[in-house]
Amino acid sequence: MASHTKTRALWKLIGLSLAVILGRPERLVAAPFPGTLAWELRTDIPGGVEAAAGGVIGDKLYVSHGFRGIDTTDLAIYDLILGTWSAGPSASVPRSALAGAVLGDKFFAIGGQPGPTATVEVFDSSTSLWSAAASLSKARAGLAVVALDGLLYAIGGRSRPTFGRGTIFGTSEVYDPATGAWAMLGPIPLPVSDLSAVGFQGKLYALGGVPFSGTTTNAVQIYDPATDEWSLGTSMLSPRAGLLAGVLCDRIIVFGGTDFEVGNMGATEIYDPFDDTWTMGPDMLAPAGAMAQGPTQTDDTIVAVGMQPFGPESVLVQALVATCPTPSPVATDTPIVTATPVPTETATATPTATPTATETTTPTPTTTATPTPTETATPTPTETATPTPTETATPTPTETATPTPTETATPTPTETATPTPTETATPTPTETVTPSVTGTPMPTATATATRTSASTPTDPPTPRAIATVTQTAVPTRTARPRVTPRATHTRTATPSPIRTATATPRRTATPRPNRTPDCTHAFAFDFELRPANHQLVPVWISGVRDPDGDPPAIVVTRITQDEPLNGFRDGNTCPDGTGVGTAMPRVRAEHARLGDGRVYHLSFNADDGKGGTCSGTVEVCMPRHGPREERRCVDQGPLFDSTGPCPATPST
Repeated sequence: MASHTKTRALWKLIGLSLAVILGRPERLVAAPFPGTLAWELRTDIPGGVEAAAGGVIGDKLYVSHGFRGIDTTDLAIYDLILGTWSAGPSASVPRSALAGAVLGDKFFAIGGQPGPTATVEVFDSSTSLWSAAASLSKARAGLAVVALDGLLYAIGGRSRPTFGRGTIFGTSEVYDPATGAWAMLGPIPLPVSDLSAVGFQGKLYALGGVPFSGTTTNAVQIYDPATDEWSLGTSMLSPRAGLLAGVLCDRIIVFGGTDFEVGNMGATEIYDPFDDTWTMGPDMLAPAGAMAQGPTQTDDTIVAVGMQPFGPESVLVQALVATCPTPSPVATDTPIVTATPVPTETATATPTATPTATETTTPTPTTTATPTPTETATPTPTETATPTPTETATPTPTETATPTPTETATPTPTETATPTPTETATPTPTETVTPSVTGTPMPTATATATRTSASTPTDPPTPRAIATVTQTAVPTRTARPRVTPRATHTRTATPSPIRTATATPRRTATPRPNRTPDCTHAFAFDFELRPANHQLVPVWISGVRDPDGDPPAIVVTRITQDEPLNGFRDGNTCPDGTGVGTAMPRVRAEHARLGDGRVYHLSFNADDGKGGTCSGTVEVCMPRHGPREERRCVDQGPLFDSTGPCPATPST
């Protein structure tokens, strides 16, 4: 099982590497550039240069080394404000086809030729001094270097000094200035040299380059350091190497470069990393290749310095200037703080508290035992009835069964978190104010100091007696402050603001209907088999396009060929095709001895996983043996099923 898992992982890596050779298909619809772009000429670089390193620090552009008739150590400094060139101190190691990078106020010149070399030199712009840094793990020229989150990433390269020649490396490594050392990473899926690369929003974009000697690619390979994984972006509209890339208005811009068939190019392309789409931009003023590699840009300008071949035109300096729109507010999920009223106690009309002397229990001489129920204050901290000196045993005309409200010493409710609790001290006819109950809520206790009414049916008319107060639990207590009955006071709750989190509704994109894949551009890799060793060779189907960017799953449905199985002197092997029902078919590398070559037809279905499907057929050729001009395949059509049945007797 482990062996099977490793095999699948290997095939996945191989498939990714092969799919990127011709790149993913470009999208046909792209969003317009969100600003304006225009090319302008800048002051020529003295003497001209080709294949140098470049980088911007502050308002200065540094261009070092490069080919100026010979490989050099020169440093040219361009003032981006004044538009003037000046000479800086020379480095130590002459070279060209190197890459530049910037970390803080330091400019790095990395790798290059002759050799190739693994040399890394650092120019400190604050001291104007060069120094040596740790060498690359692998010497190479034609590489690209990107600074991302304080680290340097070096990708690709070649073994020979000639542009696009020699062994093409897939080596990727990272430099940490904190440790001063390089560490190897997983290889780039498609090894390339003479590429360009940029960093954008935490990811590295490797663009174009030379995958094989004499061939350029339009591949876009994306590395995510957070997951240590590579993925593919939509391919550029044109294959090219020796190009230059930068970022303007949140778009990746590529321009210039060289194609082995057309020479130097002047086309500008714009990549939207959010939609994974490409569109065309304005052409350069003059086609250019092998420009100074590195971050040769400011926020609104990318500067292209020099070109190949070295000569009169290599002095040209062209600048792509962008005007970006002002960013508009973006909907986020950040809570918005709003004010919501909450109670705040504010005391108004504060009553005057007059302390009274300590109350003691004094027997009243006129107190007699009567049938009238004895009024007793219950032993609780709540208010008890206090004898009033003005009340005597002498019957008073007003002290009769007058239907006046019963006077009760009722504690007011305990203050709670109710938004507007109100405490009201109301003067009573006896000029006694009931104090508020504060502190821990307690059971409501009513002090039974109610005067006896003469009209009560159950009580006979008797003279009113002075109430007897029995203090059972507390013989002596300190009187509460007596409130002078001036004006009724109320503590009113005044609203004060509170911060309440209110989530702003999230902006959601309207889902777009799924679009079906396009199988019309599919092809087989490798479409030509060799040598004719009668072995079953794996075939990859590539070029299926999905307009929504969904990776289609491909399943082979049939394999046919234009020669019979076990044909005349074809090796006496059968079957000649396997893998129907899978994504990885195999066909046999053989053909009939006297035939015109064998052509296999592989039919397949592609499914985007969202209900969109398409079908197609690709061809694979096993050319006849002979001189190069005679190595061809003449397709006679899908006449025989490659998977069998096998004939009982092979042809002779």
